[in-house]
Amino acid sequence: MSLRRVLIAFCMSTLPLCCTCGINFFGVPDMSATLVDATGYEIQTLPITFVASFASGNDVYLLHQSGNLWKYDDSNAADRPIYMGQPFEAWGRCLYVSRAGTIFASAVGRPLVRSTNSGRTYQTCLNIPVWRMDEDDEGSLYAGNYTKDGVHAAALHKSTDGGASWNVVWQDDANDHIHTVRWDGRVKRLYMAFGDGPTRGQAVSEDRGATWKILDSGPDQGHTDVAFCRDTIVWASDDQSGRVESIDKLSGQTRLIDVSSQFMWFAVSDAQQVFIGTAVSRAGQHACLLGSRDQGQTWQKVIESPEVATKDYSDGMGCESRLLSVNGWLYFSKVGKTIQSYRVRAIQ
Repeated sequence: MSLRRVLIAFCMSTLPLCCTCGINFFGVPDMSATLVDATGYEIQTLPITFVASFASGNDVYLLHQSGNLWKYDDSNAADRPIYMGQPFEAWGRCLYVSRAGTIFASAVGRPLVRSTNSGRTYQTCLNIPVWRMDEDDEGSLYAGNYTKDGVHAAALHKSTDGGASWNVVWQDDANDHIHTVRWDGRVKRLYMAFGDGPTRGQAVSEDRGATWKILDSGPDQGHTDVAFCRDTIVWASDDQSGRVESIDKLSGQTRLIDVSSQFMWFAVSDAQQVFIGTAVSRAGQHACLLGSRDQGQTWQKVIESPEVATKDYSDGMGCESRLLSVNGWLYFSKVGKTIQSYRVRAIQ
C-alpha cells in the first residue's frame, strides 16, 4: 500500500472529517523544466557561509565549516554576532537548540555534543552521529542516528532530561539511519523517515515514541524530510523519484510535483509557506529551492544552481535552519565545490 493511501486511512481514523472524498490526483507538474520565478520572495545572499543552521525566534545559529558557531539577531543583521564556541573541528551536519537553550551539534562521523552554558563548553551526550532532531511540547527531545557503517542500525533516540541521557524508542536492523524526525504540534504526533535499506520508509507515533505505526516501507519509500502546514503534510523524497507529496490532513487529497530524479534534501514550513531544497543525482542537473505559499498546492522554483558536469549528490541546497525565523526567513546554503549561503522569505 502506498504512503498516501496509508496516510488517508490514518487521517480518516483519527481526525474529524469534512468529507470522505478520498484521494484525488491532479496534474503532476515537472518542476525540473520550470523556469526560475522569485516573484513574491525576498532573497538575500549572506556575506558569511555555514554548513548547518537553526532558527529560534529572533535567534539564528550558524555553524561555520570550521566548527565555529555564531548566533545572529534575525531582526538586525547589522548587530555583531555572538560567539557560541566550537563544538568540534569538523564539517557539521546537525545543529539544534532546545527551548531551554541547550545547544546540540553533530558532525559527519562525529557524536552528538551539547552545551548547557551558551557554548562555553561542549560534552558528548550521544555517541553516534546525528543529522536531525526535534522537540515535543513537553520538552522531550528526539534524535536519529545517521550512520552508514554496516555496524549501526537505524535508531531513534529520546531524551526526557534535556539531552543528558537517551533511550532508543524505535530501531530497525534492516536500515542504516534516520533521515528526519518531526513533531507536529498541531495534532501532537511524531513523524520520522528511515533508510537506507530494502525496508526504508516512514512512521508516525501518537504517544511520543512509545509505539509506532509504519505508514509505508519498501525500496521506493525514500523520504528525507517531512514538514507541516496548517492543513497539509508535505513529504520530500530522496529515492531519485524526484517527488514531493502534499497530503491534506482531513481529506487525504494528494498533490504531487516532480523534480526529475533529484533528491529532496529538506522541507521547512509554517502555517502556509513551504520550502523544499533539492540536491542533484546525475550530471546535467540543477539543484533548486522550491517555494509554495499555499501549503503545497502550487510551487515556484525560487533559486536554481548552475548545471553540474558530474554526478555528485552533495551538490545541492541544504544546511537548512529547520524552522523559519520569527520574521519568516529560511536560512540555507548551496553546497558543492563552493558554499554560498542565503536567507529567503515570502513577501507578505
